[in-house]
Amino acid sequence: MPKFFFHHRIGDERMYDHEGDELLDVREARREAIHDARHLMGDQLLQGNMPKLGVVEICDENGRKVDQISYIDALFA
Repeated sequence: MPKFFFHHRIGDERMYDHEGDELLDVREARREAIHDARHLMGDQLLQGNMPKLGVVEICDENGRKVDQISYIDALFA
């Protein structure tokens, strides 16, 4: 099963996923990225902060970006 990595970019800040997840395909990886983005924004709201907007970059095992989703798009996906 392929491994995907989910790197978050919020402004100049970057959060790198060094572990990754084994998932069936890019479609499943995109669903995971949507879940991650929603979870991070939800945590920010629960802490009383306005969610920061960013992007989740989905990379394969070779470090190539195979897809990305903005936090805004994750809200409506």
